[in-house]
Amino acid sequence: MGDYVGIRDAFAKLNPGISHSMLLAPGVDVSVPVSSKKPGRNCLAFDEQRIVRIEFETLASAEMVRVYLDGPVLPDVFTLKTADPVRVVCDFDGALPQSDLPRDILSDGRMVHRIRVGHEDKPFKRARVVLDVEENLIGRIEQEFFEQESLFIITIFDVSSH
Repeated sequence: MGDYVGIRDAFAKLNPGISHSMLLAPGVDVSVPVSSKKPGRNCLAFDEQRIVRIEFETLASAEMVRVYLDGPVLPDVFTLKTADPVRVVCDFDGALPQSDLPRDILSDGRMVHRIRVGHEDKPFKRARVVLDVEENLIGRIEQEFFEQESLFIITIFDVSSH
């Protein structure tokens, strides 16, 4: 975990203005830090992470989805507004869902109707968590990542909570 934090901080120092992978664009040059702590290795070791649990909670004016992983993976989050229903997508690069994790979770929320879990192996491993949402009711979406707990939380606030 310490290597991950160190490399992430070194990347941020070398590339000010790129605080998240969504800010990367094709053709843009970035500086990549290398580690010389271990002989024969010039980069951070890659360990495949797993999504181990997903929880849904309804609050007074929000709905919360917690994604628990067995290691730190910050997802790319985006919205597919052309889909019906509208979808909030969380891509966890280099991670896979644990084999016993349910793939379809009915949430019975006002804003989040359903949570689906999938993955792809090519061109690289990526777990995908998809929230089917009621766009008309959504005011804002917040995301938090707790690195020490390997916990990603996405909170969807209803339109009345502005």
